Amino acid sequence: MSTVHCFLDTNTFLHYLFPDQIDWCALMNQEKVSLHVPRIVIAELNNIKDSDRPKHLRDRANSALKRLDDISDRGVQPDIREGVSMTFDTKEPQIDFEKHDLSVNAADDKLVAWVLGFRSENPAAGVQLVTADVGLKVTARSHDIEVVKLPEKVKLPEKPDPKDKQIQELEARLRKLSEATPRLDVTFDDGTNHRYFDIHQVQPLSQEQADSILHQLRATYPKKELNPTEELNSVDVFLRLGSVLNGVS
Repeated sequence: MSTVHCFLDTNTFLHYLFPDQIDWCALMNQEKVSLHVPRIVIAELNNIKDSDRPKHLRDRANSALKRLDDISDRGVQPDIREGVSMTFDTKEPQIDFEKHDLSVNAADDKLVAWVLGFRSENPAAGVQLVTADVGLKVTARSHDIEVVKLPEKVKLPEKPDPKDKQIQELEARLRKLSEATPRLDVTFDDGTNHRYFDIHQVQPLSQEQADSILHQLRATYPKKELNPTEELNSVDVFLRLGSVLNGVS
């Protein structure tokens, strides 16, 4: 009886039902399915759990790690449902990364390397990669790896990012405040909303004019000792100063 080997990408644990809740035999049209979880997937789940990603993704990564840990305690290749077993691949892929145009520092490339390594050691086995990641699918297909995308019916509901939700709430409040703010308009007595004014530039005084003003001021208001009890009439001072300036102009 043939067995198809399915390598699981990290996103299958973040966006889909846990593997033991999926009917893999019906999905793959096989009587036996062996699910493979490479060590790089465990590492990525750990990174997501401890990252600043949205909370629901961190929670899903943490939950997946706990359930994978429970499964790993059952043995080397435990069954997770009828006809479906799970294997934890811990041995690093023994392939030439450069020859296959893969980067040893890229998680997706390492997952592809795991599939290639298993396929080279088991040439007669049916091997597939389960992922919804576009970049990973492109890389896998360039190495003739069959890719499987899980159906929508086993996909978990999308949850909005709390940051996006906060932005939407702030935008709604801003619209509400904007609608409540009165729109002011200016209307003159003739019904128009504008006026034209002639603004004349003030010419600076010549030195002769300035000297003349100072002379008149000194004549009008000779220097004298101030009487502390005397009250200064500021209005009178300004009126007199205005008359002097008018005489000069």
